[in-house]
Amino acid sequence: MKEMKLRSFIHIIFLSNMFFFIITVNITAVRAGECAVTGTLTGKITVSLSGRCIPNALVTVPVALLTFKTASDSAGIFTITGIPPGKKYAIRANKKGYKSGISFASINTGDITHCDLSMSLLYLKLLYPNGGESIYAGSEVNISWDAV
Repeated sequence: MKEMKLRSFIHIIFLSNMFFFIITVNITAVRAGECAVTGTLTGKITVSLSGRCIPNALVTVPVALLTFKTASDSAGIFTITGIPPGKKYAIRANKKGYKSGISFASINTGDITHCDLSMSLLYLKLLYPNGGESIYAGSEVNISWDAV
């Protein structure tokens, strides 16, 4: 790893009402493409029981005051680049109709971290307008509902 260092030390001294401040700034420039300071996260979003891929799931990684986001593609694959290195980031996947998936991963500088997430289907709770009549196996029932 080559660094082009611009070693500039700037000392600024402030004197104000008996307070003494020294600010030191160290500027280091690195040639583009020679030193990665972030990592990449990639993985696949699937249904927990069937293993079927989940397209268009929102994947989020909160890092301090930032949140990195992307959507999984048609094969359930996602990639997020530019994540600062750190340990135990919470990676979440969300999509309407599924229970959120969560996993934890560490991101290392210059590395590609692989983290798969699984989500389970949410089930509909049917409320019967006729006061709770039971449905027996083999019965034919017409069901309708509104998407939430």
